[in-house]
Amino acid sequence: MAGALVTTLLSMMLGLIAQANGLLTVDAFSGEIQSRLSPRLLDLGIALAAGAIATYAKVNPGSVSSMAGTAIAVALVPPVCGWG
Repeated sequence: MAGALVTTLLSMMLGLIAQANGLLTVDAFSGEIQSRLSPRLLDLGIALAAGAIATYAKVNPGSVSSMAGTAIAVALVPPVCGWG
């Protein structure tokens, strides 16, 4: 619990420092990142499907272990690629 608190406080502090230096303006982000600031229903559907697949893979021991990895990749790879 202490580790989560330290991580949260450190993240907030770094965010405030970045904002004070003008690094967190919407204009500084690429088009890919700006489009992620206003998600659509399609994005919600993909997130729900990825969560359902990850949950199924977690509770069903006979499922293929790569299903959870695929669900995580669907959620994480597009934002990471947007940062370049």
